[in-house]
Amino acid sequence: MTDSLPALGAIETTSIARGHHVGDEMIKAAHVTLVRAETLSPGKWWILVAGGVAEVEAAMRMGLSVAGETLVDSLFIPNLHAALARAIAGSLAPDSGRALGIVETASVSSGIRAADRALKTAPVLLHALRLANGLGGKAFFTVGGEVAEVNAAVEAAELEARSTQQFVASQVLARPHRDFVAGALGK
Repeated sequence: MTDSLPALGAIETTSIARGHHVGDEMIKAAHVTLVRAETLSPGKWWILVAGGVAEVEAAMRMGLSVAGETLVDSLFIPNLHAALARAIAGSLAPDSGRALGIVETASVSSGIRAADRALKTAPVLLHALRLANGLGGKAFFTVGGEVAEVNAAVEAAELEARSTQQFVASQVLARPHRDFVAGALGK
């Protein structure tokens, strides 16, 4: 996955078997790149695709129609923020030593949507993006920067997650201790 993705789409299902079918149909429907297709705890399936806006839209239409009643959540983000694309690929920004904002959501899709909104709202760095496994199906991300910027990013992310009733919690640490940050962010 590159730093620049025209579009990203994902579908979460309650059924692993149906999730496989959803993913197969998405790939057949349009020329998209399969980024991830895997289980999520507790017992869900997730399909993540990337590609051109029209292609991802077509794949999402097909996937949503096949998912039916097993749909947990979904996302479609045209022009995904580059930092989020890097995080999904496993490359995150180093700790900045400034304020730290944490946003927790009830699903993977809502977490990615909220992180994208936060990064597009304020000039903050994405430090961590954790998705579902080991989190009971939840997601959370952390951003760092100046206090005002972190507050703006967290507020925007919270509004995004609340819009689909997937918000769980948020917190801004104005001056986190460096040892705590190093431990919490795995540095």
